[in-house]
Formats: sequence, structure tokens, C-alpha cells
Amino acid sequence: MDDPKLIDLEPHKWRSDRPKPREPIFGAGAVNLIAIGITVAVLLGLAYFVRGQINAWWPSRPEQAESAKPLPPGNYTWSPERGLQKSD
Repeated sequence: MDDPKLIDLEPHKWRSDRPKPREPIFGAGAVNLIAIGITVAVLLGLAYFVRGQINAWWPSRPEQAESAKPLPPGNYTWSPERGLQKSD
């Protein structure tokens, strides 16, 4: 520390002679933060709605239709090695 202008202080030891204004918790940008939050929520809701409408109107792909078929009645067992198997 050869330069006398440089002082290494911990943050809790910082002091100033002039008074500093205190900001509220959210500061002056609280209104902007709320507006951005509402905009994001509306856009996400709109995207979710449009995605559901597109999925309802668009014809299903064959692999989706196969996996969406209900299983016939009966008893089933599942194991990691064999997957879902009908047990009689």
C-alpha cells in the first residue's frame, strides 16, 4: 500500500459525512417490475392456450396415436427389464 489514497476497509466500516437517501425495498422500479411480470404472465398464458389449440386441430402423428390408445382391460405388471406386460 504505497499510495496513501488507497484505503482497504471492510464494507461494514465504510463511512461518509454526507447523508444518503434511503430507497424503499423495491426502489423506483417497482411499477416497471410489476408491469413486466404481468406481461410475461399474459404471454405465457397466451402461448399455452395457442399450443393447446394447435395440438387440438393438428392431425396426430402415427406414433402419438399408437401411444395414446387405451389399454385393454386386465391386470398388468411393470418391470425395468421387460416394461409393461399383461399378467393373466
